[in-house]
Amino acid sequence: MRALHRIAAAAAAVAAVLGLAACAGLPTTGYVEPGDQVGVVSDDARWQITPDGPVEGASAEAIVLGFLGAGEGPADDWATAREFLSDDFAKTWDPSAGVTIESINDRVVGDFSPDESADAGSVTARITATATVDAMGAYHPVTDGSRVDQVQFQLVREDGEWRISSAPDGVVVQSENFRTIFASAALAFPAVAGDQYVPDVRWVPDTAGQAQRLVELLLGGPSPWLAASVTTAFDGIELGSRGVSIDDTSATVDLSSAARDTTSDARAVMAGQLQQTLASVGVTSVSATSGGSRLALPNVTVQTATPDARALVLTEDGFGFLGGSDLTDIDGLSDAVVEAAGVSSPDPAVQISVSADQQTAAILTKSGAIRRVTADGEVTTQMTASDGASIALDPFGYTWAGWDDGSSNLAYIAPDGTTMTSAPTLEEYSGITTLEVSRDGMRLAIAGRLGDDDVISIVGIQRDADGVVTGLSDPMVVGTTDEPVHQIGWVTDRIVAAAVETGDDRTSVVEQTVGGLAERISAPFEVVGLAYGNPTSNERVLTSDGDLYVRRTTTWLRSGGGVVVLATQLGAPAE
Repeated sequence: MRALHRIAAAAAAVAAVLGLAACAGLPTTGYVEPGDQVGVVSDDARWQITPDGPVEGASAEAIVLGFLGAGEGPADDWATAREFLSDDFAKTWDPSAGVTIESINDRVVGDFSPDESADAGSVTARITATATVDAMGAYHPVTDGSRVDQVQFQLVREDGEWRISSAPDGVVVQSENFRTIFASAALAFPAVAGDQYVPDVRWVPDTAGQAQRLVELLLGGPSPWLAASVTTAFDGIELGSRGVSIDDTSATVDLSSAARDTTSDARAVMAGQLQQTLASVGVTSVSATSGGSRLALPNVTVQTATPDARALVLTEDGFGFLGGSDLTDIDGLSDAVVEAAGVSSPDPAVQISVSADQQTAAILTKSGAIRRVTADGEVTTQMTASDGASIALDPFGYTWAGWDDGSSNLAYIAPDGTTMTSAPTLEEYSGITTLEVSRDGMRLAIAGRLGDDDVISIVGIQRDADGVVTGLSDPMVVGTTDEPVHQIGWVTDRIVAAAVETGDDRTSVVEQTVGGLAERISAPFEVVGLAYGNPTSNERVLTSDGDLYVRRTTTWLRSGGGVVVLATQLGAPAE
C-alpha cells in the first residue's frame, strides 16, 4: 500500500470540501415543506451536501474515494453515488441497507490491485466506524469507541473509465456530517398495558420524502428489543400506491385495502400512531385513504405522563413539593414517607420514587431496606438490598432494584410482594450502578459494566394487558461513558440523562437519546441526585451540598437548597 499517505491526504481534502458544503447554521430539524400534488412524493433534499460525480480519467483509487464521499448525497436515491458504479451494479446497489458512521481522519484507501485482466481489479479501504444505522433506521453505537472494517471494492473499465462493479450495500457518512444528512424521528407504538404510546427512534435521510419513509418504517413494526412491549394497529397493512402526500402541515396517508376491514377502535389507534409519528416532521393533522376512498380516522387525544414542574424533595422539614423555601405536602403520602424514612428516623431514605397518582412511594433507606409506602400509611419492607443498590418504581406498582456488586443482580417486586430476581438477559453485565423505569412503564434504563466498558442500556419490559411483568428483552446498548454512571433518569420519553463524575467535584451530565446521539454538559458541582426538570429544562439535579439546580441550555440555575433526597416522579395526578 505505497499510496496510503497520498490517498489518506486525498480523503482529508474530500472531507474538507464536504465540510464546507455542510457549513454551520444549517438547520437539522424543522417542518416538512409543502408537497407536490397528491400521489407525487419528491425525493429531493430540502437542503443537502452536494457531492461531485466522477472526473474523467480518474484513477481507481479516486473513484473509490469519490464514491465514499457521494454517499453523503441522498438526493434522487443517491444518484451521484450511482455515477461511480458500473451500469449493472448501479441498478442493484442498495444505499438504504444501512449507514456506517465514520471517523474520517482514520480512513485509508489502498492501491489498486489488478486482476489477471488490466481492465479489472480491486481497492481495499479501511473504514473506522463509530456507529451504524441499520436498514430499519435504528442507530447502534460501537461500544468500544470504534470498529475498523476492511471494505473491498471491485472495479472494471467501462468506456475507458474505472467504475465500481461490486461493493457492500449501504453508505458511509462522516460522523461530523451525519446530523446534516440524516434526521431522527420517533415512531409511535401503543404500550401493551396502559394508554401511552412508546417512541421508537429511527434515522432517515433528511429529504422531502422523509414523511413517507417514516410511515413505511411504522408499518414495518417496532424494533426487535421493543416488539414484545408494544402493539401496533398496522399488522397486515401496507402503504398504498399513492404513498404519503404533504400539504403544508397536513399529511394524507394511502393504505392498502386491508385497512378498510379494520374496526373503529383499531382506526383510533392508527390515528394515534400516525399523528405521533409524523409530528416529528412538523405534521399537525393526518388523514387516510384506501383504494381511492377516504378512510375515516377519529380524532384522538394521546395520553402523556408529565411530572409536576416543581421539585419533589425530602428535607429536614418534611417531604413534598418545594416552592422557594416552602414545602407543599402530598395528602397522606408526605406524612407516611416521613414516618417511614424521614431525615430524623433511625433509617432515613436515600432514594424515593413516587407514583403518578401520588398514592404510593418506593423508598431505599440508608441500611438498604426497600420499602413500599402508601398514602393511607401502610409501610411494607419488600427486601433488603446489597450495598450500592438503586431502586425505581414503575407505573404498574412494581419496585425495581439493581446492585453494583460484581454481578448483574436485578430484582423486580410486584405490588403483592412477589419478587423475581432472575434476569438472564443481563448475565453479561458485571454490575448495575443505577436504573430507572420510563414513565410509560415499558422500558428500563440501566447503567453498568459490560466487558471493559461503562454503558447505558435500555431493556424492554414485557407485560400482559394488566401490566404484570412477564419477561425482559435483551438489553440494547445506547451509549458509553468514560467513567461509571452513578445517577440516571428519564427526562423525556426518549432521552435518558446520566451523571458521570469527572473529578475535582465536577460532573458530566450526559443526555443520551434512546436510539440516537448523546450530548454532554459540564456541571461545576458533584451531583448526587437527578430527575426530570420542568417543561423548559430537561434536568434537575441535586448536589452534594443539598442545592438544587435546573439546566438552561449550557448553564445551571440554582432553584433551592436544604434538600436531602430529590425524588423521582412518574407523572402527576389526572386533572
